[in-house]
Amino acid sequence: MLDEVSDSVLVDMLWDTQMYLYEQRDTLQTLARQLKGHKK
Repeated sequence: MLDEVSDSVLVDMLWDTQMYLYEQRDTLQTLARQLKGHKK
């Protein structure tokens, strides 16, 4: 459970998440294309 209330810690967590998503953008785009191809 996330119970952090410190603004600086939360901002750091958001920044880390943004950086991770940017670093994994190619993988995420590939996954999105694969999922779009499996529409029912």
